[in-house]
Amino acid sequence: MRYYGSAYTRAIIAPAAASLNAIITAPDCPAASWTDERAERTVLALLEQIQREYTIDRRRVLVIGYSMGGRGTWFVAARHRDLFTAAIPMAAATGDEAIDSLATMPTYIIHSRRDEVVPFAPAERNARELERLGRPVKFEPLDGPTHFEMGAYIPALRRAVAWVAQQWAN
Repeated sequence: MRYYGSAYTRAIIAPAAASLNAIITAPDCPAASWTDERAERTVLALLEQIQREYTIDRRRVLVIGYSMGGRGTWFVAARHRDLFTAAIPMAAATGDEAIDSLATMPTYIIHSRRDEVVPFAPAERNARELERLGRPVKFEPLDGPTHFEMGAYIPALRRAVAWVAQQWAN
C-alpha cells in the first residue's frame, strides 16, 4: 500500500527507536516483494542518497521490518552485510535465504505464536538454528498479538532496540 511504510514507521518504529536518535527512512515497496530486483535497487539507492546527504555513523545502520518488510529485512541484511550493522525482523519469514547467509550481524527476531499469516514454528526453528551456529541473535517469542496487532509489538521492539544499542556499544 502506498505510504504504508511511513504510517507504520510513525506509529510503531519511531516510538520504539526514539532512544537511538536516528535518521529513519521507510520506503514503500515498488514491487510485489522486497526480494524483487527493482525493490532491492530502490532500497540501496535510498540508503546511498541518505549517506551522501547526512552524516551517518556507518557502524550503526539498522534495518527493521514487519511482515513483508521483515522479509525484506532478512533479504537485504543477508545480501548487503557491508551496509547494515544490525537487523530486527518481525513477524517475518526468511524466504529462500540460505541459513548460513543469515544473522551475520546482530539480529533480534520477534515473532508471535498467534501469527496467523506468517507461521511461528519456522521462525523459531530458524532462530534456534542460528543460535546453534553461534550467530549474534536474540529471539523473542510473543504470546499475545495476532499478525494484525502490530502495535502490540512496540514493547518488544523497544527491547530489541536496546539490545542492538548494547551490541553496538561492545
